[in-house]
Amino acid sequence: MAALDIEPLKDTEEALLATGINFRSLVEQSIVGIYVIQDGRFVHVNPKMTEIFGRSEEDLTSQPISRFVFEADRALVSDNVRRRLEGVAESIHYQLRALRSDGTVIHVEVHGGRTEYEGRPAILGTMLDITERIRTEEALRTSEARF
Repeated sequence: MAALDIEPLKDTEEALLATGINFRSLVEQSIVGIYVIQDGRFVHVNPKMTEIFGRSEEDLTSQPISRFVFEADRALVSDNVRRRLEGVAESIHYQLRALRSDGTVIHVEVHGGRTEYEGRPAILGTMLDITERIRTEEALRTSEARF
């Protein structure tokens, strides 16, 4: 019986490990929030998400996502999560109001699509704090209305 050459398997394993480390570094150092939602909760958030919400990773992943959404936008978020998980919409891009730990309302832009996480349906998405952009646009509209 011929000996099995396992060198190609070792090379493949090392390449996969390096890819995983590089991907993890990319997510952790991203300038946008990256999250995974499953069962109505964040199951993974990167450091930028904790910065956007002013909350710890443990706080964000231990409570329903509705806890972090401005009350008037909760139905929108719930519907968009449901539509993606049911496969009605593969990907959705929209804006909503969210709540920081101190109760401050912020404006965020989210983009997320359906994926699998640990063998079950989930949403992988990105989030960007656009509060300053919204304030600037409102100030510009107010200024234009005066003239």
